[in-house]
Amino acid sequence: MKDKKRLIINFIFFSALFIGTYYIIFKDQDVYSLIDNLKNVNLKYIFIGFLLMICFYLLEAINVRNILNSFGEKITLKQTFNSTLIGAFFSAITPASSGGQPMQVYYLSKKDGIKVSHSTLALLIHL
Repeated sequence: MKDKKRLIINFIFFSALFIGTYYIIFKDQDVYSLIDNLKNVNLKYIFIGFLLMICFYLLEAINVRNILNSFGEKITLKQTFNSTLIGAFFSAITPASSGGQPMQVYYLSKKDGIKVSHSTLALLIHL
């Protein structure tokens, strides 16, 4: 019962935060001009940008994997790619982009069993 109540409270909080954020962002904007601008967007450039973003995260994951492998840690590309995406997400939502690398270290240590010292040094070398 406590889990359902907590889930409902979290859902209400997230919904209020979501609605409040969009209200603040769009309260002074003309929605019709936004829709007109979206109609003029060239999807080719959006697609190219998306591919380059995935390529960037993939190359970053390859670098981190190679560094960790040089320390004797056995880790797959999928694991480091997940870690890279987690770092990007937490860098995006924390002030001054300060939460990405600590969450990557936490994820690598708890989920993948990588030593904290090795993951920290790998991210520092990658930086």
